[in-house]
Amino acid sequence: MRLGLWSSAGLDVLVYATSSTKAVCPKSYVSGEIYCKSLDARFRIRGGTDDLYNVMPGREADVDRFIRDHLEAGGSFIDVGANAGYYSVIAGKAVGTTGRVLAIEPVPSTYEALRTNLVLNGLDQVETVRKACWDSRAAITMHVPVGLFGMASPLRFVGGTAVPVDGCPLDDLSTGFERVNLLKIDAEYSELQVLNGARATLARTDRIVLELSKDNEEIIRVLHGLSFKTQPMVQYPNYLVAYKDEGAPGTAPAR
Repeated sequence: MRLGLWSSAGLDVLVYATSSTKAVCPKSYVSGEIYCKSLDARFRIRGGTDDLYNVMPGREADVDRFIRDHLEAGGSFIDVGANAGYYSVIAGKAVGTTGRVLAIEPVPSTYEALRTNLVLNGLDQVETVRKACWDSRAAITMHVPVGLFGMASPLRFVGGTAVPVDGCPLDDLSTGFERVNLLKIDAEYSELQVLNGARATLARTDRIVLELSKDNEEIIRVLHGLSFKTQPMVQYPNYLVAYKDEGAPGTAPAR
């Protein structure tokens, strides 16, 4: 496995250096199980995919830190766009058996990777749903670039495979949550649709960490209209923090 990962890194460097279209994120060309000592967590990665990149600890810097800092035993977390499950695993370990985690991932093969990684870490209690969060119940097509499952999007076509999935409002999935301590949304260009289908959920949510990839001004307007304050991350400014309490540490001044 180590040899395969070193070989994958060398191949990616070569591709990046010689390709006119620069790689967006690296791939691992071998499959296998990896262990992250700092997290005491295991992840199964698929060969020829960006799974390894998507489970790298601290890759998203202050996003990663914000999620860790705002979850504790007994807490609640919803992961919209869970991918292979990095943040769902972190959350499951943080909230423990007395807390609650809901991981939502629409792409069937990535959903299976998510389930595998939760089982590997003894987190059978984490709830999973194979759907795309949307503003209504609808049939959605996810566009999945070859091997780049972290870039699967219902609104951006970048080649690869078209995968039909079920779309539904987050409000339909979160009815069992009396309170949501932290909501993470990484929906690859469809964050506004997620928010528009989550008005009831947002009313009982304390904090949100959300990727801004499209409709940025409208997203901020919606959040402000729901009494959230918003501020960008410092190290990862394409992510936004929204909160209803008196402060959110480690980010830029609120606006």
